[in-house]
Amino acid sequence: MTEKSSNQISSDTSALTGLPPLVGDHPEILILGTFPGCCSLCKGEYYADHGNSFRKIMADILNKGIPFKTYTEFEMCLKENNIALWDMFETCVRDGSADKDIQYGQPNTLETFLGNHQSIGLIIFNGTNAQKEFKRNFKQLYKEKDTQTALSTSGANAKAYNIKLDNWKVKLSLTKIN
Repeated sequence: MTEKSSNQISSDTSALTGLPPLVGDHPEILILGTFPGCCSLCKGEYYADHGNSFRKIMADILNKGIPFKTYTEFEMCLKENNIALWDMFETCVRDGSADKDIQYGQPNTLETFLGNHQSIGLIIFNGTNAQKEFKRNFKQLYKEKDTQTALSTSGANAKAYNIKLDNWKVKLSLTKIN
């Protein structure tokens, strides 16, 4: 992932704005991605791209393998299981959906978010890019918080679905969800 040293965005470049956090009343886990893909930004929904296996993995782990019929059903399932979703970056410049193409990434206010949701005891990064950016931008929080890095659910990750599913089961089993 490339990060420009200057925080200035050229006048011919448009910054993308990410999604607000998906959070219920008493989150215990924060799943942190890097930045929503194009499909997610267009729909205003986390993990909207059918090539991304996140929703299917959550359905298999949290919903007895029953696919979510609607985005609202997906949201409710996460909230009922005390899982919050957000991303590392609030804004960035990127062509396409690949994390490696992110430039000028401006981090979300994760310190404030975690301060407002002190019930969060575990942060699971959806892939190594989110983990690396969190560690780089929030060194102290990285030292203080219990963190795990799960395999990326992105379609760009060529690992087989069952390998991703098993990895996420292990990461989520570190809490009382399962």
